[in-house]
Amino acid sequence: KRTQINLFDGRNFLYEKTCKVNDSALINLEKNYIEKILPLKNEAKIIIVGGKHTGKEGKIKTINKKLKTAEVDVGNEVYNILIKQLTVIE
Repeated sequence: KRTQINLFDGRNFLYEKTCKVNDSALINLEKNYIEKILPLKNEAKIIIVGGKHTGKEGKIKTINKKLKTAEVDVGNEVYNILIKQLTVIE
């Protein structure tokens, strides 16, 4: 009843709770385990990790699952960013 989670850097973890594709994992590097799963959802605080807006932080306004994009509010601007270019930071 565990789920194997494969991370982008090649690491794998067995996790006992549910996790969905595109959620972010908070990992304790000293003890090598997942502390918490941060779900990708509306109002989640994110950082953009790819594209021309890399490094900007904001909140997700809406998610378009069909186009695999999210409308992200960054201060006084709103961007449409690919979901794979986002990491949830709480």
